[in-house]
Amino acid sequence: DDDQSVIKSGKAKLDFEEPQTTPNGDRIWLKTTKVPLTDSQGNTIGILGTYEDITARKETEQELRKLSRVVEQTPASVVITDKAGTIEYVNAAFARLTGYSVQEVLGKNPRVLKSGLMPEDTYRQMWSTLVSGHEWRGEMQNRRKNGELFWELAVISPLTDAQGTITHYLAIKEDITARKQVEAVLLAEKLYSESLIRSLPGVFYLISEEGKFLSWNKRFEAVTGRSAEDMAQISPMDLFVDEDKQVIASAIQRVFTHGQVQVEGRLVAQDSKRIPYQFSGNRILVDGAPCLIGLGLDITDRKAIEDELRTAARTDRLTGLPNRALLLDRLQNTIHRHKRSKDSKYAVLFLDFDHFKTINDSLGHETGDQLLREIARRLQTVVRSVDSVSRQTEGNTTSRLGGDEFVILLDGLRHEADAQQVVERLLDVLGTPYKLGIHEVVSTASIGIVTSEYGHERAEDVLRDADTAMYEAKLAGRGRAVVFDGSMHERVRRKLELESGLRKALEQRQFVLHYQPIISLETRRLEGFEALVRWQHPEHGMISPGEFIPVAEDTGLIVPLGEWVFHEAVRQLAAWWRTHGRDAVPSLSINLSRKQMVLTDLPQHLLAIAQEAGVAPAALHLEVTESAIMADPNLAHQVLGQIKQRGFKIDMDDFGTGHSSLASLHQFPLDVLKIDRSFIANLSRGRDFAALVNAIAMLARNLNIAVVAEGVETEDQMTMLQSLECQMAQGYYFARPMPAEQVAEYLAKTPH
Repeated sequence: DDDQSVIKSGKAKLDFEEPQTTPNGDRIWLKTTKVPLTDSQGNTIGILGTYEDITARKETEQELRKLSRVVEQTPASVVITDKAGTIEYVNAAFARLTGYSVQEVLGKNPRVLKSGLMPEDTYRQMWSTLVSGHEWRGEMQNRRKNGELFWELAVISPLTDAQGTITHYLAIKEDITARKQVEAVLLAEKLYSESLIRSLPGVFYLISEEGKFLSWNKRFEAVTGRSAEDMAQISPMDLFVDEDKQVIASAIQRVFTHGQVQVEGRLVAQDSKRIPYQFSGNRILVDGAPCLIGLGLDITDRKAIEDELRTAARTDRLTGLPNRALLLDRLQNTIHRHKRSKDSKYAVLFLDFDHFKTINDSLGHETGDQLLREIARRLQTVVRSVDSVSRQTEGNTTSRLGGDEFVILLDGLRHEADAQQVVERLLDVLGTPYKLGIHEVVSTASIGIVTSEYGHERAEDVLRDADTAMYEAKLAGRGRAVVFDGSMHERVRRKLELESGLRKALEQRQFVLHYQPIISLETRRLEGFEALVRWQHPEHGMISPGEFIPVAEDTGLIVPLGEWVFHEAVRQLAAWWRTHGRDAVPSLSINLSRKQMVLTDLPQHLLAIAQEAGVAPAALHLEVTESAIMADPNLAHQVLGQIKQRGFKIDMDDFGTGHSSLASLHQFPLDVLKIDRSFIANLSRGRDFAALVNAIAMLARNLNIAVVAEGVETEDQMTMLQSLECQMAQGYYFARPMPAEQVAEYLAKTPH
């Protein structure tokens, strides 16, 4: 077919390769060239063919292809360079190891991998070996494309032609990074161990099963002051204090039965000092006989640190007093001793310092810390001065629990009542002003007292009840002491019950609003209502706000409760306006808590609620207590100003119970001042209260602030308020707070 093709086309077929089978059945490869022969007219008259046997070359190429597949699949990195070191071939493993692609390194020198960390002598020695025709083997630290260092073991061989001339170099490399890392760790551990053994002031020893020293180091002799002759004659037990000999003997026995042991004991040094050592021992065979080989380390410093840590863990860092952990430990021991002997009585005084947070916040934490240290000093002085009231079984303990809370344990009292002497002395000393740098401050203490007469079993329970009594002291007016009694448990339980019930009440909508009229003392007409929240408990009936509002304040539940009150009150006012007209209920007063005032979006949120209900903000009076305003006057001025800008009215409630003065009223954007009911209740008791109410009313008029008297219950009170030109009033004399459904009946018979 090929011949006919050449004849027909008149074109040569050059150097084509094809397999052939010989007559004896062998398969060979031929390279054939066929050229057409033409006559003078250009006609093909024949073919000139030449044949070359290339079977050997084809077999070599096939072997090379097999070898190439093997090289590509090997995990070792393979590199072939020419005689000048230019890379002509790398396999896939090279690319995986170095991060360079094949195309990136072809035509480059292997120095692209140099890390710069290998000595130049290594490279000179390598090339000297290779150019001399010998194989080079060595380890190199190179750098990947991403900059990471790695180690590889390289075997580089020169490749020669038939005449023995070097034409290429073949490098086969193995990644040994992991091995080098392990070697580095092992070397570091070996060097560390050797260094540690050299640096430790340890005693080394070898002891026979019979309990005789077979070998020891010079350090052992130096520490114990024993000569080599002494060491050979004595028993290990002779070197320890009497109290530790049994422990050491048992430890040695355990080595021979269990193989190893670690124990602490005190060596008697040559100067008779007792030095704590930690001994470790292992069982070994020496000439077939079991022996104990061990190391003893001086742990004097460690023991000292442990003692310091134990002390630090049980001591308040700021004052140096025992902390809660140490107090509880001593108190529990005192309780156990009291159980054994009723003659040993005790008392616990729980102290919390009044207004400490204000001092800390206003004068800074450094001044606060200085005050705490001074308090600690005074407490210790007082307790030492009254040591005569106790028999001092373990000594009285003055401790700091944290913050401004301190506890005093009076141990070994003759009578529980003796604790009162200490309390009186404490109240007197702690009431004296403190001189703190340029500041002079007063921080009285509220003290809760628990005595052993209650028979507590646990120290934690004593502190709990003392804390409860302290809280009662704060409620009683601060700067005083209260002795714990059983009824306090019931009050605490009741508070916890209220807290739990409040959460359910919010979810189950157990709250209702009652409305109390505010009356003009001049016209006797209705000026508006105050919305008052009530809790209609499904089991306990109506719960007084005076009971649950403080709990809501403490827990933060006052925020969602206050929002519900505002929503419901505004909704109700809108309903009254639709039914009776806007003139029937001109305004509605709604209480606002201090915790609501810190909400950043409060003014805009209130406005959105009013606008949604269709109620003009000017008809809504937001009542904030005097104490809430004065707790943070700057915040109050800012927030109330923003509320006022949105059209609401601002009332200061319970005026006279906080810390503001008449002169400070102009600082706040007030529309109404509500005089606390305590002033109204005392109007008939003397001219002083009447004069004070008159002064409040006159100043308020001058500041263009309306005045409402709260808690008016008698006609005499109303008459006196009229004479004092007080503008408005509310109280039982006019009407008790009423549910919304009764307001329609009230409006029907009340002028407006």
